[in-house]
Amino acid sequence: MKIRDARSLPSVAQEDLRSKVIRAVRNGKKQVEVAQLFGVTRQAVGKWVKKYREGGHRALRAQRRGRRRGLTLQPWQAAQIARTVINRYPAQLKLPFYLWTRQAVAEFIKQRFKIDLSTWTVGRYLGRWGFTPQKPTRQASEQDPVQVRKCLEERYPMIQKRARKRHAYIVFIDESGFMLNPLVRRTWVPRGQTPVIKVSEPHGRISVIGAITISPERRHFGFYFHLLEDNANFHGNSVVQFIEDVHQKTRGPITLLWDAIPIHRARPVESYLAKHPTIVVEPFPPYAPELNPVDNVWSYVKYDRLPNYTLLDLRGLRRHITTEFCRLKQRPDLLESFFKRTGLTLDPR
Repeated sequence: MKIRDARSLPSVAQEDLRSKVIRAVRNGKKQVEVAQLFGVTRQAVGKWVKKYREGGHRALRAQRRGRRRGLTLQPWQAAQIARTVINRYPAQLKLPFYLWTRQAVAEFIKQRFKIDLSTWTVGRYLGRWGFTPQKPTRQASEQDPVQVRKCLEERYPMIQKRARKRHAYIVFIDESGFMLNPLVRRTWVPRGQTPVIKVSEPHGRISVIGAITISPERRHFGFYFHLLEDNANFHGNSVVQFIEDVHQKTRGPITLLWDAIPIHRARPVESYLAKHPTIVVEPFPPYAPELNPVDNVWSYVKYDRLPNYTLLDLRGLRRHITTEFCRLKQRPDLLESFFKRTGLTLDPR
């Protein structure tokens, strides 16, 4: 006898077939005989008999096939999960995850509401709630969020007002270093053939100092930079030389904002500033480099413009970063975007 697949039958026919099979078994027929009689497999008969014993005729009803339609979370549950993802970290909930991934959210839902959702479904939820996958920025654990917020909301607006009264340029200064060892992203290669990048001098570096300036009247954004000799480090005198260069080019009072690091408090720097009262220094809160727009310049050049570049020597590296910095001097709109990304504003409050 040809075996038929009961799953291909309509729901009503499935339920009728299962009921007849159970009736035959209850009347004393063996499961093998019943399987042959109705043209189904022995395994199917055994499964139906087990379901009947556990749940009666209700367990024999045909279930909806295919992917479950709709979402399974109630609105109040969805709101609670979204608030948790915004305000808490997985580790605070004793979940074995550092950041919120789809798997972490699925595990939280299962833990809190006993609902088991696939990562695909969780991703749909997150999209509906307005979440997108983003790369987090790093922040020092020593940073004081209260000071950072106070700088953004209270201190910087006052600095800006005082600078306008003095008709002073607002100048942001920061230092960084560019390594000869390339920032490697990804590349296309045949499967299983991992590429090898050879670098002759991986620890070679060029130290650079840069300044973003905002003019007092037109609010025009400018950029200045200086590169040290190969493998050299900044010290008090080299920082003073750069400040003096920016001061001469702006030709006016300056409100200088930078990080409160030791090199900015070196004796040559303090001596120079004492002799130039038109330069007013306003340090950023400790461990808050994200407030300095020049830090965004470094990130842009390193990670957006020069990744995957393999240069043979520091001469080539110097040529490339000089070209990029000169290009930025012609892009005040891009400099302004770096400024806005910090959360600072040009508008008085």
